[in-house]
Amino acid sequence: MVGLGNKGYSWYKRIRRDHPDIQLAVVEVNLELQARLAGELVPFYTSVAEAVVKEQPDILINVTPPAFHSVVNELAFEHRIPVFCEKPISNNYMESLRIVELARLGNIPFMVAENYRCFPFIRHMKMLLDQGVIGNIATIQIDFCRYHPTDIPYFLALENPLLEDVTIHHFDLIRYLTGREGKSIYAFNYCPVGSWLKANVNLNFCLEMEDSIVVNYIGSMTEKGRQTGWSGDWRIEGTEGALLLIDDQLFLNKGEGNIPIDSSGIADLSCFHHFLVALKEGRDAETCGEDYIKSEALVYFANQSHNLQQRVPIIS
Repeated sequence: MVGLGNKGYSWYKRIRRDHPDIQLAVVEVNLELQARLAGELVPFYTSVAEAVVKEQPDILINVTPPAFHSVVNELAFEHRIPVFCEKPISNNYMESLRIVELARLGNIPFMVAENYRCFPFIRHMKMLLDQGVIGNIATIQIDFCRYHPTDIPYFLALENPLLEDVTIHHFDLIRYLTGREGKSIYAFNYCPVGSWLKANVNLNFCLEMEDSIVVNYIGSMTEKGRQTGWSGDWRIEGTEGALLLIDDQLFLNKGEGNIPIDSSGIADLSCFHHFLVALKEGRDAETCGEDYIKSEALVYFANQSHNLQQRVPIIS
């Protein structure tokens, strides 16, 4: 595992808890973070190249800051090591395309960690939509409202931090839940009066999907009123009813009010679990690079729309 910052340490603890059969070695350039291992007998390195040579790993988990993703991924690809990488693939869409192509040409398993689509209520929502409980999807309304001041340097350096760091999750959920790709988008980033950060921490967009599905999104990281869950609140209107997600709780409405749906029986399995299963079965992971780049494309074209102040086509 490369990186032992906040995300890296979170993954370290979950893997130790959920996958005790996995033997971890850690690479981290900041020696002070070694203290997070609390004396555990885990090989520790400050050089990825040295760790790869000495440990001969079966997989590499890349949880470095996004600016370092590519160099770590490329080193793994050179050694033909399957990679599980935190999102985004890189800070630059064209660079992300290049990395995905490298993995494809080398036939190297490459998955991007997309944890939102692994939440039990999201998995349940997908099952219900695939079963046709509301017929064909017509429109989707998403409200994402949080008050979330942060001092994370990576976030603070982004021009459109909500879109580039958070909404990527919601774009991925849109693609996952509908099973459709984007056709065009009109997006508007903005910094509201009184924002805790002088950057575009709010976002509105209208996204046209395949099969005439239209998605409207209102997002804010400066919301002092009601807070939604990190997945946001969703209203998916279909030809035979509506499926709602409110405060991470599912509801079905077929004309007789919002009926709660129990998702407690859905397994809470991490995206890393899905990566391991895909490796074992010799197939592409659910959010392999070639799939996930389509979610990053939505961010890229949303930025284009904002800059041009017009609706733009999504070209894959």
